[in-house]
Amino acid sequence: VKPSDETRTSNTTLTADTDLTVSLDASSTYIFRMIVFLSAHTTPDSKYDLEYTGTTNSQDIYAANTQYGGSISNTNLVSYTLESIPTSLALTGTASATLTIFLHGVINTNTAGTFRFRWAQNASSSENVTVRKGSCLEYRKI
Repeated sequence: VKPSDETRTSNTTLTADTDLTVSLDASSTYIFRMIVFLSAHTTPDSKYDLEYTGTTNSQDIYAANTQYGGSISNTNLVSYTLESIPTSLALTGTASATLTIFLHGVINTNTAGTFRFRWAQNASSSENVTVRKGSCLEYRKI
């Protein structure tokens, strides 16, 4: 569980979150669930992806997010593999609003590596993008 807010300003480079990362063993299968509370202003907006530094045999990842100040809908539910996320998913911000990102899936590793949530501003701005305290990553080797 993320113990405090983490903020980025004037930076569009996807970078791993300080807390939402985990090391995975080689030749193993994991299930995971991640809930991320993210806030951004309209000017920078925000973007995120998932990265694994090792290699995998396969992965299935499901992503959904609420709209800023809105509810979740079927059009927000998407299925990915790690390879299909790297260009990042952009989310449109609204001043002082927070959205919730839901990610879950299964990863079959080939080699050991680090699994991590990466995020940044979508456009460089002096306005903050923040991943909020209470965001969490839960995983289990099966």
